[in-house]
Amino acid sequence: MLVQMIKVGEETARLDSIILKIADFYDAEIDTTVNAINKTIEPVIIVIMAVVVGFIAVGIMQPIMNLSEAIAG
Repeated sequence: MLVQMIKVGEETARLDSIILKIADFYDAEIDTTVNAINKTIEPVIIVIMAVVVGFIAVGIMQPIMNLSEAIAG
């Protein structure tokens, strides 16, 4: 498509406006792709953060539980 658009721009002597249209099109295409990638990666990052927070919580609670068992026992 890029080559065809440039060819049309050269034939009509409006290459500058055609190149600006191509730039706008690809800019919108990149925005769409980045948004789709973000929507895909976001749940994965949330799950990874939940696992990390869970490990930290278990790491803090386990010594407290062991201490309470030692005092009770």
